Amino acid sequence: MPERFFSPNDLPVIQTNESGLYAIASRQPGDLLYVGQTADETPLWWKPVPEKDIEQALALQASSTVHSLAMLATYKTLEDGLPITFSQYLTDLRTKNKGLATPCLISADPPRTPTNYVRIPHLVAYEPNHGTILDTIMWELLAKKEAVQWLGSPLPDQQSIEAHLPDLLQLRSFVRTDRLPTTAVYGELKQLLSRRYLSMLFVYQHHQLFQCLFDDKSVAPQPDSPLQ
Repeated sequence: MPERFFSPNDLPVIQTNESGLYAIASRQPGDLLYVGQTADETPLWWKPVPEKDIEQALALQASSTVHSLAMLATYKTLEDGLPITFSQYLTDLRTKNKGLATPCLISADPPRTPTNYVRIPHLVAYEPNHGTILDTIMWELLAKKEAVQWLGSPLPDQQSIEAHLPDLLQLRSFVRTDRLPTTAVYGELKQLLSRRYLSMLFVYQHHQLFQCLFDDKSVAPQPDSPLQ
């Protein structure tokens, strides 16, 4: 499956600039207020939930009255709505490919993780204009048992993955522009990516290879000079 590049046309139209909990749902979920719509004109609802009060979001997630959810710390620019768009996209993708029906809960900032939950840092491409691609992180809060079902095995060392997120974002740029070092380990990565793109699922599935890349700084891509 090709990588999805999100653009301004994919972002929601929101009638408020408030932070809080946003829900995509065809009908009003609970006491949330209507504040706009997604790019495909699905109604968008909002409630002023503090970002740290993740339990309210999880309760709504479990109610099965919403399609997907996003926590926004701010909504000052159009791009601040990307977590809403990504939550809708990821929920549709999971339902189609993995049979997981739980609404995805996304935020642009690392969420607090309650007991029996994990946070997944998804690697997302945003194209604000033609020829410009920005790689960013969208965080998903997911129950551990559903994370195992999604991956097909227990998650690898999350602390190591999170510590190297800047490296992964940079690596996506080098893969996209064909500037990987000509070493054996990077050659293996390039071969594996011939039919895939560098997603967090891909990183988890090949975490031992990425750990070798993280450990071997002598062959890491250098941002200030093109690689040969």
